[in-house]
Amino acid sequence: MYIAFLNVVPYPKDHHWSKEGFVARFHARDLRRRLAVFQSTPTGRKGGIWQSGRGIASDRAGNIYIATAGGSYDGITNFGSSVLKFAPRSLKLIDWFTPTNHEYLFLENIDISAGGVTLIPNSQLMFAGGKEGVIFLLNRETMGKLEGENAEPLQRFKATNGCGQRDCAQTLGTAFWPRKNDGVLYVWDRNDVLNAYDFVNERFVTTPSAVSKEKPGMNGGPTVSANGSDAGTGIVWAATTQSTKSGGVAPGTLRAFLASNIGQELYNSDMKAARDALGDAAFDVAYTAGRAMSREEAVAFALGDQQ
Repeated sequence: MYIAFLNVVPYPKDHHWSKEGFVARFHARDLRRRLAVFQSTPTGRKGGIWQSGRGIASDRAGNIYIATAGGSYDGITNFGSSVLKFAPRSLKLIDWFTPTNHEYLFLENIDISAGGVTLIPNSQLMFAGGKEGVIFLLNRETMGKLEGENAEPLQRFKATNGCGQRDCAQTLGTAFWPRKNDGVLYVWDRNDVLNAYDFVNERFVTTPSAVSKEKPGMNGGPTVSANGSDAGTGIVWAATTQSTKSGGVAPGTLRAFLASNIGQELYNSDMKAARDALGDAAFDVAYTAGRAMSREEAVAFALGDQQ
């Protein structure tokens, strides 16, 4: 079993604190047995792994994929602001992709971990994107390492006009619907409409094929339900709120859109509020802990030196 996480380490020079990232492998039947561990920035800072609550991606060969938050990057031991690929079991780093503006993303807290990683079915392709609102389409067999130095991503395009290059505690909600001969990517950022991008001939059409009318303050990210690739059965679901306040709770609305044309809203829970009202919901992540660890304690814990 694999677990990715970050530890909040107090750092007086940075109000965001130093969020160190770890991936750990445990024995599935005995969680006391830690079998392997990877630290994203062992000689640097930050590089936490949060992915807006998304899980770790895994391919058929057992390789796993994660995205790290803004942090130190040197391409040797530190891999902040990067998409990483690990070998199964050993957690050996096989390959990675790091945007050319990684230092800017680090300093401005516009991290690529806000969207996680999605593997596109029946292909060698994957995509990732974060607070900047940029989607990177990558070949997971040759991810490219540092952008511009060794290779370029297959595609890099701005998929949302939410907060752009400004930290507003945003998350980049995405969902991909694979269909028989194509697919659709749905992107919903804070302070923006829901966007749909067609996926044709293994590339994204970078002009939205449809957008929603709703432009909420925040949303919980879209998801798709459908009878396989049957275009007539697809529905895009999302929970939204008009609040833009990070943390706490706010009145929410559950929405359903026609997946083939998200300009058409099929349902929302406010239509018959007496029956369907969603109530209050939490739309952001708060970091809480009984006591913050020191950096040394965090490393020791991840490496198995503490219970």
